[in-house]
Amino acid sequence: VGLFVLLCTAGLVAGLMFIGTDVLGKKVVLVETYIDESVQGLNVGSAVLHRGVNIGQVERITFVPIEYPMEPDSPEFRKFGRYVMVVMAIDPRKFPGVDSEPDMVIAMLRNQVSLGLRFKLSYQGITGISYIEADYVDPQRNPELQVPLKPNYIYISSAPSLFTSFTRAIESVFQRLEKIDFEGLIAQLGISFAAIETT
Repeated sequence: VGLFVLLCTAGLVAGLMFIGTDVLGKKVVLVETYIDESVQGLNVGSAVLHRGVNIGQVERITFVPIEYPMEPDSPEFRKFGRYVMVVMAIDPRKFPGVDSEPDMVIAMLRNQVSLGLRFKLSYQGITGISYIEADYVDPQRNPELQVPLKPNYIYISSAPSLFTSFTRAIESVFQRLEKIDFEGLIAQLGISFAAIETT
């Protein structure tokens, strides 16, 4: 019985040491992005996914002018005053092609950004729970947002969420429909039909 207790205790201590080493020894890098839409449902601790793979979590959510003070009447405030800043802790070991060395992390992430890597807000079904998704988009249609400030952490631009993109597309369609002169078209059709009947 004594030997069994000793073996169990040794196994427990070894397991705790292994888990502690993995957690405490994990090197994370802090990344920030700015989102120009509501982040309702996103919280500190929310997951950061790269094509469905968990690569980190949200560390802080605030507004850009709070993190980077700006004059209220400045051009920077007029442009970035509405942006939400999201700071994330990313585990480089879970990101393809990224080494744990800081310089290598920055270089590789910058290369991925040029290939279209962007952060965007995503939603888990209809629960209203949000998370941050890192995925690749068309860099021509979603150019990197240039910011007139020096970020405190590694900066990666964001892209509109699927919901926002869909909403903007619908609004664009309705705006185009509003510009169509339906009364004029109907009148023109009436004239055309009348001309056909007289021939």
